[in-house]
Amino acid sequence: MKSFGTLLFVILFALSSTGQIKPMDHLFKDRQNEYSPYLTVGMQLTQLWFTPTFNGEIGTGVLINKTFSIGYDYTKSFLNIFLPSSKQDGQIEMTKNALHLEYTLWPKQKIHLSFPLEIGMGNLGIKGIATSKITGKPGFNFFEPGVVIEKNFWKYAKFGIGAKYRYAFNVDYCGLGSSDISRFTAVLFVKFGKFTFPKH
Repeated sequence: MKSFGTLLFVILFALSSTGQIKPMDHLFKDRQNEYSPYLTVGMQLTQLWFTPTFNGEIGTGVLINKTFSIGYDYTKSFLNIFLPSSKQDGQIEMTKNALHLEYTLWPKQKIHLSFPLEIGMGNLGIKGIATSKITGKPGFNFFEPGVVIEKNFWKYAKFGIGAKYRYAFNVDYCGLGSSDISRFTAVLFVKFGKFTFPKH
């Protein structure tokens, strides 16, 4: 995760220093107030209790004037994580529901940066055999800021890669605490909508 973060920082520095030289045009003529709905489908690599796991992600929202977006994201872990017996026998899973806010830098350029922020509620669960009584509450709160690099590869779609950090609060479930859920997350996604695209 550290090497990924370092690589992302270097790319961010390079882009901020040089920018993009190829201009972009919107699919339609600019309007004073422009609203573009979008759909996001993605994959996340994160950790639960120091163990790597994958999350599936789906989201929807509205892009406002090419720069700001507001929407909803849902994620669910789908790689089973076995907890140590000192915590709880069984497999843990996590789901999250979040308000998604995002600011896009250089939206008219082929490669640009976005700064997402998710604020919401998560839920933990135990699957499989539980040899002792489940304790605590499964729900928790979190916010997750990040930075992603996006590339327009079609006028109706863009590809993104980046990193986020999940700050979890009020985690008290089967011996797990907030520090067990607060982790870096690598993200990879495709976003479908009406976006800018290169001049021809």
